[in-house]
Amino acid sequence: MTNLTTATLVVGEIIAPNAAAQPRQDNACAVFTLDELIKVTGRTSLRPGRSEQVPTGGTTCTYHSHVGGVVIGLGPTTKSQFDEFRELAGPEAEVVTGIGDEAFFLGGPDFIHIRVATTNLTVRVNGDQSPALRTVVLNLAKAGVAKLR
Repeated sequence: MTNLTTATLVVGEIIAPNAAAQPRQDNACAVFTLDELIKVTGRTSLRPGRSEQVPTGGTTCTYHSHVGGVVIGLGPTTKSQFDEFRELAGPEAEVVTGIGDEAFFLGGPDFIHIRVATTNLTVRVNGDQSPALRTVVLNLAKAGVAKLR
């Protein structure tokens, strides 16, 4: 629990937006460095990300760990597509304000979808469903949005 609290306090210092190196939709592994993810999540056993193409034209990047991995996704979207997906999720979708152009948790505090203009960013941190995990996911989401802007 201490690692999560510490990571929450320093997220603004360790993940700064870099306009010269904005991640592209075809490279979800470029959103965060492994060191950034370790600092925010407190999961020192995370391994380098593995990128996979997804049928919708984007990519996912999976960072494995024995205590639960992290999956970052990037792909193309429009406002209407994003809204339709949120509506299809029904009561599983919890709208979150103040992150990107719009955002929602899907099925709990460990998985968030964020629209930034025409990009869909997803952040999933596998683990317990605690409020501390929700904070970590929100901090990663905010940092990812800053990098995409």
